[in-house]
Amino acid sequence: MGKLQDKVIIITGGAGGIGNGMGKAMEQELQTISPKSMFLQANLMDRDNLGQIVTTVAEKYGKLDVLVNNAHASKQVTFEETTQADLDLSFGTGFILHFN
Repeated sequence: MGKLQDKVIIITGGAGGIGNGMGKAMEQELQTISPKSMFLQANLMDRDNLGQIVTTVAEKYGKLDVLVNNAHASKQVTFEETTQADLDLSFGTGFILHFN
């Protein structure tokens, strides 16, 4: 029995980097149990998408056990060059506080 048996997991930022690696590792673990996975593309800056992701997962799997809040976007600029838009992007994708 795998550690993830019967678990429903959402990983934000799963399209690349660390999130992609976590997704592949979890999927590999789950393949020994059940080959179920789903990829949802969403703009996390749009708060309506957050609720829709949870609703879609809950409708398909009936629950949500784990949220891995891995997504984060930022621009590599100096402190002096940082704009409000840069801050909005960073905080808007890296800090998901609630689903409303």
